[in-house]
This record gives sequence, C-alpha cells and structure tokens, in this order.
Amino acid sequence: MQWARKQTGFTIVELLIVIVVIAVLAAIVTVAYNGVTQKAKDSAAKSAAQSAAMKLATYAVDNSEAFPASLAAAGVNDGNGVTFQYSVNSTSNGYCVTAVANGVAYYTGNNYGYTGSSSGTVNENNPTSGACPGHTTTGAVAIKNYAMNPGVEVNAAGMSGPNSSTTARDTSKYHSGVASLLVTMPINNSTTTVGAAVFNYSDFTTVLEANTTYTVSLWVWVPTSTVSPTISIQGSGRTAPTNPAERTSNTKNQWVRLNNTFTTLTSGSVVIYVLNNAATTVAGTQYWIDDVMLVKGTEVANYADGNSAGWVWNGTANNSSSSGPAL
Repeated sequence: MQWARKQTGFTIVELLIVIVVIAVLAAIVTVAYNGVTQKAKDSAAKSAAQSAAMKLATYAVDNSEAFPASLAAAGVNDGNGVTFQYSVNSTSNGYCVTAVANGVAYYTGNNYGYTGSSSGTVNENNPTSGACPGHTTTGAVAIKNYAMNPGVEVNAAGMSGPNSSTTARDTSKYHSGVASLLVTMPINNSTTTVGAAVFNYSDFTTVLEANTTYTVSLWVWVPTSTVSPTISIQGSGRTAPTNPAERTSNTKNQWVRLNNTFTTLTSGSVVIYVLNNAATTVAGTQYWIDDVMLVKGTEVANYADGNSAGWVWNGTANNSSSSGPAL
C-alpha cells in the first residue's frame, strides 16, 4: 500500500500576511526616503540663501553699509541647480534675497521695507521657507511693470497732454481699481499730436535698460466719437516700434486693450503716447486710459501692479514701478 505524501507550503492566509508586511515595509521606506530627499532639498535652498546673505553682508562692510544693486556685484550668481531673486530698498537700506533649489524656496532679508497688497519689513537673519515679497517660489523671474503710475489710482502724476490736451484722474470709468486717466482734447485736424503721454523717461540706468526690448499694453475706452487712439512710441532713445495691428482701436463704448513693442538705445528719451489719429471737430472730445503695463520682452503680460496679489511697489505706492509673479 502506498501512502499519499503530504504537501507542504504557504496557506493563503500566510501569503496575505507576507504581502501585507512587505507593503508596510515598502511604505516605511518610501516615507523615509521622501523625508531624506525633502531635507536635502531644504538644506540646499537654506545653504544658498545663507551664503548669499553672507556675501551681501561682506559687500556692505566694504561699501559704507550699502547693499549692491545686483547680486552679481556681491559675487552671487545662479548655478548648480540654484536660482536667486533679489530686491534692494535704498530708502530703508535693506535687501531681500530668495534662493530656489530643486523646487524649494527659502529667503532671507535685512531691513527690507516693502509696500504692496501687504506691507511690512523683512528681517529674517535665518533662512525662512518661502519667497520674499514680489518674488516667486518656483525660481521663475518675477515680472516688473515699469509704468510709474499704471492705474492712476491716487493721482495723475507723470501724465501729460500735448498741444492743449489735458489729462486728469477720473472715477466715472475704470477698467480695474477705482479710477482711470481721462483725456480731453481740443479741436484737431489730425496733423497735430493730441492725446496723452503715459510714460516719459530718459534714464537708462534706474528706470529702463539700454538695448532692451519692451512691450507696453493698456486699456482704452472710447465713446461714440471720431477718436481712434493709438499707442505711439516716440523719443530719440528707441528704435522704430514694431507697430502691431493691436496698437490702434476703432472700437467704441467698451474697454479695449492695445499694445506696442519697441527697443531702447543707449541714450535719449522714450515717450509713450496714446494719441488720436483722427480729426476731432468738437472741442472737449474725450477718452479714458487705464492699467498701463510696460514689461521687458515681446509678451503682452496680464496686468498687475503693486496692489496685485504677491506684488510690491518698488518705490512710492501707486507712483512707482512694481514687481511680482506672472498672473
């Protein structure tokens, strides 16, 4: 008689237990690995921010306690997977620097006063998670709106009307905020320049940069009239504008966005006008301008200023350039 040989092996329950144990161990290893990786990323960003702060402090000691206009002047440059963003406030004699490494951002600052959608002073001697006001946490370069009175929110400073045209802050119409620029024109036979100048500078060191391409965009409202506003870039400090089709509007009774692109030279002036190309037969013909955006490059960026989320004014609130992440 032959006896059946008993089969040995794992039962279903035992196999399930083994699988559960393996899954638990895998989860523990994954969590531990992610934690180590995150600590490494944090450490890299913190170290970069701290290193930049030390170099800026050294620069200040050698330069009458003043901080440099750029990080490069202090020997701080992008590289090895780290990108920097830097803001300096000469009024408060302070700075703020953001370092981004492997998608992680840390910042540090010294007596950096800022005004924007929120206001305050950055005094972070130890690197802190996040970004300085007006910087990005991704390492992407923040956008700067070079327009000095972009929304005409508090006054019409810097605006002017050529050849008996007048400009004034007006609250009856606005594209955003609470006000816009009202332009009133005299009788015009279309051979005389009438309208408004919304930007006029000849400073190629602190306002604009030489040999740089800029794009200006703005919104206009034209009532039913003969007005056909056009963005005109004039002055001896720029090349001929590209004059896209979007620089002129014949649309009436609604806000329309216009834009134009130009490149600066090394000296001279740049004046950005919004002019009327058509004849006006009635004195007091009007139109409105709002949300002026002047940025580097050829892209028509979404409008933003120091009052927008994450943005800061680079000087006096509502009467200076502003910076922040793309919106």
